[in-house]
Amino acid sequence: MKVRAQTIIGGVLLIFAVILSGKMTYYTIDYSMYELFNFNGENIGWLLANVFFSLIIFFSILGAIFAFINKGKVAASLALGALLFWFAAALFWIFAQINERGSYYLGTAIQNVTLGWKADEAWVRLAAWPTLTTLVIALILIFIGSKPSLVDHVASRNYYLANQGYQPTQAMPVMPSMPQQVGMKKCPECAEAIQAEAVKCRFCNYRYQ
Repeated sequence: MKVRAQTIIGGVLLIFAVILSGKMTYYTIDYSMYELFNFNGENIGWLLANVFFSLIIFFSILGAIFAFINKGKVAASLALGALLFWFAAALFWIFAQINERGSYYLGTAIQNVTLGWKADEAWVRLAAWPTLTTLVIALILIFIGSKPSLVDHVASRNYYLANQGYQPTQAMPVMPSMPQQVGMKKCPECAEAIQAEAVKCRFCNYRYQ
């Protein structure tokens, strides 16, 4: 089965997800290293969020590669994994904000994760929401592209039947009409079928000369 357009577009969108989350991933890794050296137990939420968000790039790159080589089901699984990592990172980000800043309400924390923090750094404001949107669309397209079309299904079925030695059903031969059967003849008087050696028709009593 050839690579379908939906799978290719989904792979391209996964590359865009990598680009969108690349700068943020760089900062999250850098920040995580700082947090590890200054670990005090309260920043575990930030650490886990950064780890999960960093995995989005790895899964997105693998998903794009498999999409381009026509491994749609594997690519869809990897895209789903990247999407789940986004939600995991978002949940830990929300947890970290509430845990670290008791004055934060849950709604404010969710808004910060989805729409971006009110900060000067553009990567904070732009990375989260577009990455989520791109991953969702990519997953849908790759999933649709991985499903065989009707033409592919018919071709696959015909190929399987051919390899199994399947022969199409032959039409049944047409049985000859009664006057054409072996050992029969047609009466010239009533047109009924009678035995070929008969000298008298049993239907109309016609006698052969």
